[in-house]
Amino acid sequence: MHPMLGYVDRWSVKPGGKTTLKASSAGGAAFQTRIARIQCGDPNPRGPGCREVGMPHATDGTHPGREQWTHLGSWGRIPLLDLGGCDGALVAVATIWPTTPAKGTQGILAWVGENGVRLLLALSPEGVAASLTTPAGTTQASTGKPLLERA
Repeated sequence: MHPMLGYVDRWSVKPGGKTTLKASSAGGAAFQTRIARIQCGDPNPRGPGCREVGMPHATDGTHPGREQWTHLGSWGRIPLLDLGGCDGALVAVATIWPTTPAKGTQGILAWVGENGVRLLLALSPEGVAASLTTPAGTTQASTGKPLLERA
């Protein structure tokens, strides 16, 4: 299997409806598609497992690929972060574009370190909140002011 990056323009479609697949295939390699109804998407080995039902469609099969570059800016992965040498000072910055700020609490950043140290940054209907938990206790801060949608 080769690296693919893709998305559809909507998560579900009513019978007779349309959806569009946008895909980038590494090196322009051909790729295969099929449509399925997901009955359970839980990959946990102790859970019910993934279950799907194939939904044969005219678009099933092999398609020519095209590599399209994406300049990601809404996420990041930090495989190892050692905060041991920060001497109690830490600055975390996140530039966000809230599309649904009134829809409840939404995670922006979550980090868990050794000895139960946790840093959380979240968006809520009341604004942005941060929480830092260390062996010495928990410190919380909040803007207390809702963010504007799409601003």
